[in-house]
Amino acid sequence: MATEDNKEPFKNLDVFDDYCSHPGTDTESWKTMELPGYFEPTVGDLDGVIWFRKSFEIPAEWGGKKLIVSLGPIDDMDATYLNGEKIGSTEVPGHWNKERIYTVPPEKVKAGQAVLAVKVIDNQGGGGIYGKPELLTVYPENNKTEALSIAGEWKYKVTAQLEGDELFLFDPKTDVYENRPELSMSLSSHTPTALYNGMIAPLTPYTLQGSIWYQGETNVGRANQYLRLMELLITDWRQQFDNENMPFYYVQLAPWHYNDIEGISSANLREAQRRAMQIPHTGMAVTLDIGDINTIHPANKADVGKRLALWALANDYGKDIVYSGPLPEDVEIQNNKIIITFKHAEEGLIIEEDAPNQFEIAGEDGNFVPARVNISGNKLIIFSPELSSPADVRYAYKNGAEASLFNDAGLPAPSFTTEENFED
Repeated sequence: MATEDNKEPFKNLDVFDDYCSHPGTDTESWKTMELPGYFEPTVGDLDGVIWFRKSFEIPAEWGGKKLIVSLGPIDDMDATYLNGEKIGSTEVPGHWNKERIYTVPPEKVKAGQAVLAVKVIDNQGGGGIYGKPELLTVYPENNKTEALSIAGEWKYKVTAQLEGDELFLFDPKTDVYENRPELSMSLSSHTPTALYNGMIAPLTPYTLQGSIWYQGETNVGRANQYLRLMELLITDWRQQFDNENMPFYYVQLAPWHYNDIEGISSANLREAQRRAMQIPHTGMAVTLDIGDINTIHPANKADVGKRLALWALANDYGKDIVYSGPLPEDVEIQNNKIIITFKHAEEGLIIEEDAPNQFEIAGEDGNFVPARVNISGNKLIIFSPELSSPADVRYAYKNGAEASLFNDAGLPAPSFTTEENFED
C-alpha cells in the first residue's frame, strides 16, 4: 500500500524477478492459462502477483531489427522482459485500461527461440492480460503485416498474494502456493454478508434521500438470478433505512466483448436490469453509447453521473426535464410487422444512421434475422422480408452492441428483447 514514505510501492518491486524472467528457468511444472483473459476464473479470487511466460520463435529476417511487443491492456500493473532483459513496465496503479506496447532495441533482437516474461501485479478487483487476441503480437517496427500472434497458451506461476496492506511471497521454485493451507472461510468482497456488514450496515442509522448503483459485470451468466437479487436488495435497503419509497437509480451495463463480441451473455444481463425498472421508484441510466468494448470499465464516468442525476432531478427534485432515453412500452403484431410504442419519446425517435443496424426479428422458432425499421412518431415499425409471421424483436442484443436508437434529447434506448423469457 502507498505510504507517505513510499508513494509508489509497486515500482521496481522484486517478486522473484531474476528467476521468473530468466530464459533458462525450468517452467515444466508451471500451469497453463489462455490469454487474453482475466486470471480469476483459473486461479480464483486473487490479488497479488502472477508471472506469465511465453516462448516463441524470432524469424531469421527479424534479427537486428527493432521489435514491437504489444500486450494490450493489463489489469493492473506489469513489468515485461524479453530473454531476461526488461523491455518496459507500468508499475503505478490506475492504468488498467492502458495498452502495453514496448520496444526492443535492434541490438537485443536475435533470431531463434525467445522467451517473453510478464509480471502482472493485481492490486484490486479483476486481474490479467485481458484485451482482444489481436492485440497480443510481436512484429518489426513499422511492419504490422508480419505480426506474430502471442495469444493463446501461456505458462504461469503465482508468486505473491496481497491481503490488505501485506504482500505474502511464494517461492516459484517450489509448489508452496499450491500447497498452502486453505482458510476455513475466505473473506473477500465475494463473501456473503461481507460487503453489507462492512459498508452498508454502519450507515443504517442515517436517513438517505436515495441511492445509486453501478454494478453487474460479475453477474453476467446469471441474468435471471440478478433480477431476483435486485428486487431483494432494493426491498431490504428500503426496510433497513426505513424508507419504503427510497429512490434506487442504477446503471445498465456498458457494452464489452466478454471474449465474444457477438455473444449475448451481457445482453441478457442488461435485459434483467431493464426489467428491474418494474420495481417502483427505480430508474436506469443507459450507457450503450458511452462504453468501450475494449475495456470492461470504460473511462467516461462523467456522463454516467449526469444521466443518473437526470433521474433524480426529474423524479425527486421537481425539474421539468427529459431524464430517460426511449423505453419500450407496448408491443403489437400486425400481419408481418411488429410495432413497438416507446415512452420518453414524445418528440419522436431517432435512429443513428452511422451506427450498425442493431434490430433483429424472429418468428416462433426464435431464429433472429436482421430487421428493417421505420419510424412513425414514437413508434417503430419492424419487419423482415424473410418473415411472414414475426413473434419477437431484439435491439442491441450483443455483447459489443452500439447504441443506434435515441430520443430527441440525445438519450439512448436500452438494449431489449420482447421475448417473454430470456436466457442467462
